[in-house]
Amino acid sequence: MVRKIVFACDAGMGSSAMGATKFRNRLKGVRPDLTVINTSVDNIPVDCDVAGVQETLVERAKKSAPFAKIVTISNFLADPALDNLFFQLSTGDSIVTEAVKEEVEESKPVQEDVIQLDGIKLNLPSVSKEEAITEAGKLLRELGYVDGAYIPAMLEREELVTTYIGMGLAIPHGTTHGDDVIHKTGIVLLQYPDGIQFGDEKAQLVIGIAGKGGEHMEVLSKICLALEDEAVLNKMKTTNDKEWILKQLS
Repeated sequence: MVRKIVFACDAGMGSSAMGATKFRNRLKGVRPDLTVINTSVDNIPVDCDVAGVQETLVERAKKSAPFAKIVTISNFLADPALDNLFFQLSTGDSIVTEAVKEEVEESKPVQEDVIQLDGIKLNLPSVSKEEAITEAGKLLRELGYVDGAYIPAMLEREELVTTYIGMGLAIPHGTTHGDDVIHKTGIVLLQYPDGIQFGDEKAQLVIGIAGKGGEHMEVLSKICLALEDEAVLNKMKTTNDKEWILKQLS
């Protein structure tokens, strides 16, 4: 019986967090008994029943969670494999006792300096994905979130597995680092209305992440909530209003 679903990416701080949040929100109305979390692919917990990973990480996932069912996905937000998993879970054992139901926590306000007005850049001309990732890294550095060494780490991370996660959104980030590289949690948003090419897909929003102690998770949750509303998502890709975007993510 499925009790725990784990979304796993290379570092466990970006795409898997978005995927877990979106899938958890999708399931809570029909299967509130299920636990949905995210982690790095090499740290999948032993009690994981189903692990959702990108194709390039399947072998590592099998070593980390040899008894889990592995679901291979191309992106964490909109994938037929996730639709199929949702269908199986929602039409299977749906009997839930009151004892195992979890209360849905109210959304907490995002810590004020995690995302700020100066960390939002709009109406940027299209460039290569490497240039866009570099610009996101430079902005994180300028705002005091990271050291300059974080930028090549972001580019290196992109070479391993794409940080494009679907629906016109990419969330580049480095792997885990110490206090000498990541000074504090921060997120920046770069808007490219004409899109940045990430393989066969285009991202209109490039959100650079420097995560420390999980503090960035609230912003990722806010982004997921925004993605649920197509009108909000589309406006975020084209608006000239920084204040409006900040309000959506705060």
